[in-house]
Amino acid sequence: MEKLRLLDLSFNELSRLDGIQFPVLPHLRKLFLTDNQISYINNYAFINLYLLESLRLSGNNLKLVQPDLFTNNSQLVDLELHGNPWECDCRLKELVHWVKFKSLLQ
Repeated sequence: MEKLRLLDLSFNELSRLDGIQFPVLPHLRKLFLTDNQISYINNYAFINLYLLESLRLSGNNLKLVQPDLFTNNSQLVDLELHGNPWECDCRLKELVHWVKFKSLLQ
């Protein structure tokens, strides 16, 4: 798994990403988690994915995601978040500002 570049876990009925979910995958560039039932992602879920460029979280049950979630993912250039039942309140404002700053949203 050390040379893994793409990991597609779409359509797996995942509901939560608690704690550190992924081991150090030094070559992972793309992670697809679309069309699951993810409603919660811990801020440390992606901390070991340093070279992650593309993250797809569309079609889940996310209502809120903290921008701190992506702190260690400085290479991230492609982020898909559509198809989630976002709670459009002040808590989401920080994520919206971060996404606009990074120009990531697809």
